[in-house]
Amino acid sequence: FTASLEKNNGEEAEKQKGFEELMATKKAELETLELTLHQHTMDEAEKTKALAEATELRDDTKETLKANEIFFADAKVGCKEKATEWSERSRLRTEELLGIKHAIKILSSPQARQIFLNSTNTFLQVSSSNVHKAARTLMRLAGGSHGDKRLSRMAAMLQNGGHFDKVILAIDEMI
Repeated sequence: FTASLEKNNGEEAEKQKGFEELMATKKAELETLELTLHQHTMDEAEKTKALAEATELRDDTKETLKANEIFFADAKVGCKEKATEWSERSRLRTEELLGIKHAIKILSSPQARQIFLNSTNTFLQVSSSNVHKAARTLMRLAGGSHGDKRLSRMAAMLQNGGHFDKVILAIDEMI
């Protein structure tokens, strides 16, 4: 019986040793798995953070793109308008230059030179008093027939040597 007990104690010691080795191995595996789990958790957190940042960046980029497209469309319309305005100005300028060239051609022709040589007062205004007198008469008649004192005052201003600037201002005030 003692031999059997020693044999069983030896087997039990071996099994105990095997069990302890197995437990040590399992504890080491558990630590390794816990470290791996922790690492995977950290990687998942970093990936989630990166995804959130990328999503935010994408949304910001979409908003910027939308704003840039609107700006581009507005700029495109503005450029078309400016191009149309420029072509109109260029056309008018060309017409003006052609008109000036034509006027110079007419004024420098031999017939025009002969007219200028024969004429002494070609571009001279001879009289302007008839215009003032006619305006004064019209104002006085209109003021009298309509009974409007303001028109009569303007006629008096013209008779006293008033300038048309004052009369125009008075008319503007009436309107």
